[in-house]
Amino acid sequence: MLLSVPLGIFVALVLALLLNLRVTGQSVYRVIFYLPAMVPVVAGAVVWAYVFNPKYGVMNSMLAKVGIEGPGWLSDPAWAKPALIIMGVWAVGNLMVILLAGLQDVPQDLYDQAKVDGASTGSRFRHVTIPFLSPHLLFALVTGLIAGFAYFTPVYVLSGGTGGPAGSTLVSSLYLYQSAFTFFKLGYASAIAWVLFLITAFAALITFRFVGRRVYYGGA
Repeated sequence: MLLSVPLGIFVALVLALLLNLRVTGQSVYRVIFYLPAMVPVVAGAVVWAYVFNPKYGVMNSMLAKVGIEGPGWLSDPAWAKPALIIMGVWAVGNLMVILLAGLQDVPQDLYDQAKVDGASTGSRFRHVTIPFLSPHLLFALVTGLIAGFAYFTPVYVLSGGTGGPAGSTLVSSLYLYQSAFTFFKLGYASAIAWVLFLITAFAALITFRFVGRRVYYGGA
């Protein structure tokens, strides 16, 4: 989660910036990059299981073309989590649309004034774009943290519900599921759910406490 949430926000922001450019076929590009977000989670996980297949998967085939021997991905404890991160970044279409909407709400006259004042592209992005996007970025961070703590379906499908290989993908939600429906320790599973809820609430509270105060709400 520490890697996938920031990386997902970064990729979504880059895509939103690119899709905000006025180029030919802009709407087509937007649809293409949003399509992965429309794929059901289970179906997407099944497709990625074939993509990460070490023998005939697309990922290792692409690496082989540049002379790199691909890892075992989902069968290797060291590469199972990076595989989940790659899969999560693939489906950032919803967040991309939110950030794209935020970009289109930035007043154009502020860009023009900053440009007249001699501000560089980087300065305009830092002092104009980022402040107006900060509410959307805060939303992305909070929802990303909540989704990270509740992460279940992809890892359940890709690991067959075992959390393998060697327990490397045994996330808390999957452990909760195993405790309740595999080992029938319902009281223990209920305790896990409460602790997970408290951790999630605390993480959200800390985020609002230290990040929320830096959010700019358009002069509100």
